[in-house]
Amino acid sequence: DELAVPLRTARDAAAALAATGRTAQATVDHLALWLAVLVGALPVVVALAVWLPRRLRWVREARAVTRLQATGGLELLAWRALVNRPLRVLARAGVRDPAGALRAGDAGAVARLAALELSAVGLRLPATGGLPPPR
Repeated sequence: DELAVPLRTARDAAAALAATGRTAQATVDHLALWLAVLVGALPVVVALAVWLPRRLRWVREARAVTRLQATGGLELLAWRALVNRPLRVLARAGVRDPAGALRAGDAGAVARLAALELSAVGLRLPATGGLPPPR
């Protein structure tokens, strides 16, 4: 009987220590799982937070330009290119006097400048026999 009391105390202490170890193991397992999820998901969330708004802006812009092109707004696209594109890009368009050509209603200049504006959004003019040669 004298040995039973210390042995029961040791048994209870060992059982408590084992329960504490199992609790600690479960806690570490949960922590490892959530850290893995966080490490994996955080870059994706950051990338989406940066990329998605830009992509949505592009989609709205491309949709508006496509609608404008479909309704025969090539001249407006050409004027927009004249206003928005840098001079070096306008010089490469193959139109000597872009503003004058637009005012005169030159269809080739309209097509070239509209193509510039469409390409700035990532779109192209539909292939309808090609553009006239530069003047």
